[in-house]
Amino acid sequence: MGEAVASTRKREPYARNSAVLGRQYRRFFGAAVAAALLLQFTIVTDTILVGQLLGPVPMSGVRVATPIVSLLNVVAVLVGVGGSTLVSISIGRRRQQDANQAFLATIALSVLLGLVFTAIVVPLAEPIARAISSQEATVVHTATFLRVVGLAAPLYVLAAVMAMLLRADSCIKLSSIVLIVSGVANVGFDLLFMGVLHFGVEGSGMASDAGMLVGVLASLAYVRAPQRTIGKGSLRGALSPALAAKVMQAGAPGAVRMLFASVSLLVINYILGTVVGVDGIAFFTVCGNVQLLIVAFFSAGGQAAIPMEGVLYGERDFRGLRILLRSVFVVVLACVAVLVTVTCAFPSQIVRLFIPQGHEGADALLRVYAIGFLPLAINYVLTYYYNTVQRRGIAMTLTVCENLLFYVPLVWACTHAWNLMGAMVAFVLTEVLALLTALLVADRVRRSQGLPDVLLVPADSPE
Repeated sequence: MGEAVASTRKREPYARNSAVLGRQYRRFFGAAVAAALLLQFTIVTDTILVGQLLGPVPMSGVRVATPIVSLLNVVAVLVGVGGSTLVSISIGRRRQQDANQAFLATIALSVLLGLVFTAIVVPLAEPIARAISSQEATVVHTATFLRVVGLAAPLYVLAAVMAMLLRADSCIKLSSIVLIVSGVANVGFDLLFMGVLHFGVEGSGMASDAGMLVGVLASLAYVRAPQRTIGKGSLRGALSPALAAKVMQAGAPGAVRMLFASVSLLVINYILGTVVGVDGIAFFTVCGNVQLLIVAFFSAGGQAAIPMEGVLYGERDFRGLRILLRSVFVVVLACVAVLVTVTCAFPSQIVRLFIPQGHEGADALLRVYAIGFLPLAINYVLTYYYNTVQRRGIAMTLTVCENLLFYVPLVWACTHAWNLMGAMVAFVLTEVLALLTALLVADRVRRSQGLPDVLLVPADSPE
């Protein structure tokens, strides 16, 4: 690649950036979105199977448990995005030992925090279920699902984190394999435990646990991967509290985004359960699963750029960073166009995948919901970008506005005014207002520091 870069520079000073970076990003994006899409598809399939095999009440119970289970994703992003960001920046700065230590620290933190989750959630599953449920009928299903999933919490965190770390070391195919085999195993075990053995909601949780175990086992192939460049360091140094804090600080904006989303989902489930009952939670489950699929594109678009953004930022190649971000937006916005078109064209069919009898007004509800995909996509990309270039205050501002400051009050007000349609409108308004707020804050920083644009990096670097 180095020779190709040198030859292109002779003909065109910026050919390396526009051609090589764009092609490399599409390579990362293709693998990341395939893996994320399959993982999200697995979660959606799991929900569909629960709805079809067990009925809407157990499905709603699993949905009520989702914000608590999502805390495992919060931990995975906190540790995985933080660790992979530090690894990428260290590689860009040619600090191999720092990359090794960050890699090992990330793995150790994954296991430790997963065990903490297990110790808290498993013995308190029923009290937690009662505290977060607005309908008594869902409590038993929520508690059961929490208890079974909580037992395997370290596996959930470690499988997701390993996929991020492998991608940071350019082991893109292996990273995808980890998530793919995990997802396929989950669906297979769902059919076995719920369809054949009739284990009910316990079967759904057991299938998820088994799928994550398969993913962790698949990630062990990295030890013998020929392209492996990181992970060979002192475990003692990796367990340094200072390094652990550094990893979590780097991953905080993305993790806080997901944490606030989980908290807001708890409140929203309660509001919907109170205002429109179990049917409202069931329909919002459909919306949540649609969002899981579309976020696979947006989140993968932002996360796939992290290794490259980290290296470019570490090298102070700000021109390359700008061109890379342009490629990210082109790819992600193309995905938005396709996803909005599909959702608006087939709303009833989408709803019936989850609720066989359908839902009154589903077409209008989902079409309004789809309007929010555009600002949501931009918000995802900017959150990961600002975090990588060490502008965590902007990333945090966007996260807080998107998940708490605007969303919860708007859902409460709009749902009381327009029932389920109000929840759809609240989602769209929240994403638009959060994006505008983040851009205004970024522009204020730009003007105060004399930077050329809201990307908040210099125009170029003499280095």
